[in-house]
Amino acid sequence: MIKNEILNLQKERVYPSITILMPTSRITVDASKEKILLKNLLNDLKEKIKHKVNKKEADILLKKVNEITSQIDFLNLKEGLGIFVNERKSFLIKFPFTVPAMTVIDDTFETKFLIKQYNRSIEYYLLNLNEKNNSLFRGFNEILDPVVNEDFPFQMTDVVETVYEQGTWHYDSAIMERYRQYIRETSKRLKKNIEDNTPVIVAGVNKLISLFDELGDFKSIIGKIEGSYDSKDLFELGEKADKIIKEHLKKLREKILNDFKDNLGIKKAAFGLLDLWNLANQGRIETLLVEENYHQPARFEGNQPVIVNEMNDSLLIEDLVDEIIELVFTQKGKVYFYEDGVLKDYQRIGAILRY
Repeated sequence: MIKNEILNLQKERVYPSITILMPTSRITVDASKEKILLKNLLNDLKEKIKHKVNKKEADILLKKVNEITSQIDFLNLKEGLGIFVNERKSFLIKFPFTVPAMTVIDDTFETKFLIKQYNRSIEYYLLNLNEKNNSLFRGFNEILDPVVNEDFPFQMTDVVETVYEQGTWHYDSAIMERYRQYIRETSKRLKKNIEDNTPVIVAGVNKLISLFDELGDFKSIIGKIEGSYDSKDLFELGEKADKIIKEHLKKLREKILNDFKDNLGIKKAAFGLLDLWNLANQGRIETLLVEENYHQPARFEGNQPVIVNEMNDSLLIEDLVDEIIELVFTQKGKVYFYEDGVLKDYQRIGAILRY
């Protein structure tokens, strides 16, 4: 899951840690735009690194960067690409959301923007029921990644062996029982492969979806897509799934906002940037609500941030809102973004508390 990948990035604390982020495209003929952008970012990195570490260390790290970038398959990308290198590790991550073009050298990998983009949507699973084979996908926005393991994909003939000749008196009931066995096995495999509380969308012809509803017991299903789909239909399936996710998120945000207001009355919620900074540092925020375009620079006086309007302070925190979002995410809290003005009565940022 993408969330786990970002959390693992945050655990790496080695100086220097190199992050290269770049927007990419899923649909490209020759990826010439991406190749030029990467070349420019690598040139920028070479210029930055010589001011950060000695030449010997820089040469070792740049060699690792070149080795990992040589592995990029430019014709098989998503919406964004991250290249992460330090003395211990070097790896690539394809992101199902866009990222800015940037190079960063720090004592940790750059994750603030990734966290913000990730929290604008949610991860989900899509189960595609087909009369020949069933498959499972991890989804984010409209991008679907196939789950390929011992459980998925699988064919009906893998799990149902009984064959009846057409024309026998029990043919119709035997065929229906065959489908029922097929769907029971699908339910069993699905339970093994999904994470708790992750939304599930089910696609397939009406007959199979009805059987799945009857035989399965999944409270996390948030929508259905009727029709017969196979591997060549992933783009269409992803678009339809994304519409369901957007509607689900709209309802979820409304529910979270109402929960926030209810919890204010029993002092299990709070709002205001500085108060939430302290609560986030105490690990007390379970759910953060923040307006989409809320940004606020600050500086520290002692161990407390103070709001500033100037951007020329040497002790400046560029965006205190981003810092709070990152803290909450790291503590496995949830973050929901709202249109500007929705939280105007709560100083543009609020939280439901754990205690």
